Formats: sequence, structure tokens, C-alpha cells
Amino acid sequence: MSPAVTQQGPSTGAEGLSYQWMLDIGTAAEGGTVTYANLPDVTGIDPGRSDVTADGTTYANQGQTSETKQATNFAPKFDVKPVIGTDGAVQPALETLIAAADSIGSGSVVPIRIYSTKIKKLAYAGTASVGWSRKNTDNAAIEFMSFECKGQGDFKPIANPAFGE
Repeated sequence: MSPAVTQQGPSTGAEGLSYQWMLDIGTAAEGGTVTYANLPDVTGIDPGRSDVTADGTTYANQGQTSETKQATNFAPKFDVKPVIGTDGAVQPALETLIAAADSIGSGSVVPIRIYSTKIKKLAYAGTASVGWSRKNTDNAAIEFMSFECKGQGDFKPIANPAFGE
């Protein structure tokens, strides 16, 4: 006979909030050093993590699948509210994204860092090609740009910048 299971109450501690994620856009200087700029006017950050698997199923699995993780895809998505200066310029990190989206080849690729400000282990970086579209096309809506990025195969966990690492 199995021992009785005692139901526990909810976990104690703070709950995470959706706005506790940060997005930094990098620029690479000569020599490969990346400098990141935070993009504060962002919403809907989704790191776009998905597993790449290979099917290793055989008859021995008796109808059940047997998949092995080979890699992790990185396809971040997010929306940005352009904040426009009197000179027509927007935030520096947004300027970098727009320039990348307007480029082709390696010019369309930027370093991206996405991390939680509260959960230390949730911090990732990679490079991605950039594309955007207008989110709000209503007659009187606040302008937002929707970005969809495609990882370039170098996605990895990093030390979390929010924790001074």
C-alpha cells in the first residue's frame, strides 16, 4: 500500500510579473566587442525558444515516440512603442533594429539579450535577423512596431545582467 500523500498549500514567495523582462539590442564594434543598449518601451517579449528534436523511434518503443533534443531555436518576438524626438529620431536601440530590418545579409543581424529581472536563471543571448511590421493601423491608435526575429544558431543561456553578472 502506498503512503498517503498530503496536499500542500501554495508555494510562498513573490509572483513574477510579465513586465519584469528586459530586452537589450547590441551593436558590434570592430574586434567583435558587443555593446548593449536597453530598449525600455517594449511589450509582449517572447524569447521564442523552441526545441529542435530528432526522431529516434524504433519498434522497441512500442508506438511511443523517442525524440532527442538536438538544439534550441531562438525566434524572439516583441512590440516596441517608438518614442519620437523633435529631430524625428527614435530610441537608439530601436534605430539599430530598424537599420537591421532595412538591410540584407549580415547587416540584418543584431545581437539580442532577453532576461528576467527577477528570475536569475532566465537570461539568454543570441544573434537574430530582424523584420518588423506595424501593429496598430487604427485611425487613432498609438504607434507600435511588431518585431519578429530569426535566430542565427548561437542562442545560449548567459549570466543575468539584472543581477550584475
